[in-house]
Amino acid sequence: LEIGCGTGIHAQYLASLYPCWRTMWTGIDLAESAIKRAQSFGLNAEVADIYTYESDKKFEVFLLLDSLEHLENHDLLAQQIKKLAAERYTIFGNVPLYASSAHKEGAIEVSLDINTISKFLLDAGCSGHLKQRIYGVNGHPYMIFQITNE
Repeated sequence: LEIGCGTGIHAQYLASLYPCWRTMWTGIDLAESAIKRAQSFGLNAEVADIYTYESDKKFEVFLLLDSLEHLENHDLLAQQIKKLAAERYTIFGNVPLYASSAHKEGAIEVSLDINTISKFLLDAGCSGHLKQRIYGVNGHPYMIFQITNE
């Protein structure tokens, strides 16, 4: 489940590498125009709020690609992930480790650091080995991470 999937750009790229990805992927986002674009590429995307999202499907992978910083309630997000998760699951994500001024006025952007991210991942039931890497884009720090619920 890609949370905050936007136009599905990440799914499109992954599907170009792994064609089966297209049929396995589900994405949700609040932006109807972005979801329509994702659907135009044949992706299984829907307008939905992660805080109230329900599915009969249980997910093995959760993607938070440039989206965690736009979600205010990490406690509820963690509960939702556990509710939607298969028995074994992995969370992948990337986040900026700085406050951006690039977003439109009124956009939500939560300041994140490694401790905040680690707490969220633990609350989401992931206590395995956190694989993470700090990298830079245009002089700004970002963190990419992966963890399972082992």
